[in-house]
Amino acid sequence: MRCLHARAEDQGNAQPQYNYFVEERDHILTHYNTIRHTFREGCLYIDAADLSAQVCALGFTAAHMAAEVMDSIGGISAVDSTGGISADTIHATLKVYVDVFVRAAEYCYKKRFMKRDVLSFLDALRGLASISHILLEASLEALSHTHPRESLSEYAYNCDIKTMHREFNLQMTNLEDDIRNTETMQETGKLVLPTILKGVKATESILVLMMARRKRALEKASKVVDSGGASPKF
Repeated sequence: MRCLHARAEDQGNAQPQYNYFVEERDHILTHYNTIRHTFREGCLYIDAADLSAQVCALGFTAAHMAAEVMDSIGGISAVDSTGGISADTIHATLKVYVDVFVRAAEYCYKKRFMKRDVLSFLDALRGLASISHILLEASLEALSHTHPRESLSEYAYNCDIKTMHREFNLQMTNLEDDIRNTETMQETGKLVLPTILKGVKATESILVLMMARRKRALEKASKVVDSGGASPKF
């Protein structure tokens, strides 16, 4: 994931194009529909076509999750909800991850999906969770500046997040190790779909939880600011 962050920093000064995620998500959908059309027309490699279509569908889901994380940044301007990280930087980082999901769909379409592509996909999923975790921590910090006493109960409410994130990372590491330890293309091929499916489901589960808790904290911080409290300064 370090190399992905490095690439994101190179793009950090670019103005965010918020429709990028929707466009790329739809690009994945195009590959999916093309593969499914080939499948319906009758393909000599039906199993391979079905596998490619399912991986594309998971790429679509992953790109949609990235869009949801980006969308969670907006909506509340009275508090600093990103912990001092610019929206451009977050957008650039998420863009790197979405590019990985799009490449996975393209490689599936061209039947060139390999072990390293699975590992990159899992790494990008791990990155989505890390960004969401950072944003949740930032929302708690924002609340602590507007209403310290309220933030204490909110920190206590979220005390399980670090453990859950650590368990998530361990699960992703185990999935990566399973792929790395395969010795033949046939072995890798059998693990591609179940591995990515498990990774996407695990990421979706923790993202939904962290985004809901972030929203809860920001709503409390926003109410404090709206009622006359001082806006936090970072």
